[in-house]
Amino acid sequence: MAVNLQRMRSLINRLPMAQFRIEQLMSRATKMTATLSNEPRGTVQSNPVADGVILLVAARESYNRIKFELDGMRAELKPEVDNIEDPLARTCMRMRYFDGVSAREIAYRLNYSERRIFQILKTAEGHLNGTD
Repeated sequence: MAVNLQRMRSLINRLPMAQFRIEQLMSRATKMTATLSNEPRGTVQSNPVADGVILLVAARESYNRIKFELDGMRAELKPEVDNIEDPLARTCMRMRYFDGVSAREIAYRLNYSERRIFQILKTAEGHLNGTD
């Protein structure tokens, strides 16, 4: 298997934080008003609106990079997960890697212990890696 599942989990975990950063910057931008002052602010004048736009563009680019990489990994992983014979393992893998659901939430939704979900995921990942 060519997909790095550890990298994929990392991206899945980073995605909500990147989305939150965009929302945070958008909220700040809607509250921001340009202030004019005749007082000098040192040798370099800063423009809070321009600085906010730069931060927002950077946050969106970061989110898009994460999403693009994750979408590529998901496309590569999909046929392998679809070939998992055990329906419970297949469901757990889909929830974890395609829906971005945590092991704790999977356990809650499927009425299993979190420990059992980790075992199922580890076994399924082992089958995908060929290390049964």
